[in-house]
Amino acid sequence: MKPLLLLVVALASFGCAGIGKTVDYDPAVSFHEYQRFEWATDAAGVQESDERKAVRAVFDAYLTAGGYRWVRANPDFLVHFHMAPEGFDFPEAYRTLGYRPSRNLPINLDGRLYSSDALVLDVIDRESRELVWRGVATRVFHGLTGAFVRVELGVDILMRSFPPG
Repeated sequence: MKPLLLLVVALASFGCAGIGKTVDYDPAVSFHEYQRFEWATDAAGVQESDERKAVRAVFDAYLTAGGYRWVRANPDFLVHFHMAPEGFDFPEAYRTLGYRPSRNLPINLDGRLYSSDALVLDVIDRESRELVWRGVATRVFHGLTGAFVRVELGVDILMRSFPPG
């Protein structure tokens, strides 16, 4: 009976743990001028998994509810996300999708150790192809299995900080 009680307590603790959030952005960018977005993967012609499409749909809903319009051509900004269950290979994303961190973002932004339960959202200025905003939500995935535990809540918490200011 004791092992079952420990399992119930552990699961309850995980379910109640709050989602953590970290946001970094380039203060020189006029985010209020952004109105139209496109997914960086679409712009680069990258095929996505069903899991990524599901997470993207959650972001889409928040972006459009925030007044942003998805377009296929001439967006103001591009959007891309990284999911811990897939691992973080930022240099590969930059090469494949053609963007780089802004010089005005904190030094060694990609040198941070992101946990296995993190969801990272990047906002890229289309014209400069620079990463100008990054939000990180933690405790979104189940760290051991990679299961999508609280993606909608994680996206909600991140999108409350976009645009900054």
